[in-house]
Amino acid sequence: MKKILIVDDQTNICLLLSAVFSAEGYHTFQASSGKQALEFIRMVSPDILITDLKMPEMDGIQLINKVHALKPDVDIFLMSAYCELSVTTQVEGKGVKGFFPKPFDIDEVRMKINEHVLAQI
Repeated sequence: MKKILIVDDQTNICLLLSAVFSAEGYHTFQASSGKQALEFIRMVSPDILITDLKMPEMDGIQLINKVHALKPDVDIFLMSAYCELSVTTQVEGKGVKGFFPKPFDIDEVRMKINEHVLAQI
């Protein structure tokens, strides 16, 4: 069973994604901050990280850099209401497999994650 860590300071986003991916058969974990996400990375070693870009204290770029140092094989998907081209260059080569602009279509997110997992088999 693949493990997905969902990181967003908006609780409703975490709850929605967790419910969708749990129903798809994934084991999900939720973190409301980058600091909490790093604790989950160490404890449960997720296969996939879905993280927001704009968060207080530690943003998504900082989180990705730290996750990549701890667990370079984790597949990362970004979410953000801010679609900045400079973000792609900042995370290049760090395991980022996709980007979901907010507000996102939940079916599109579900389908892209499932397709990514199937491609790994």
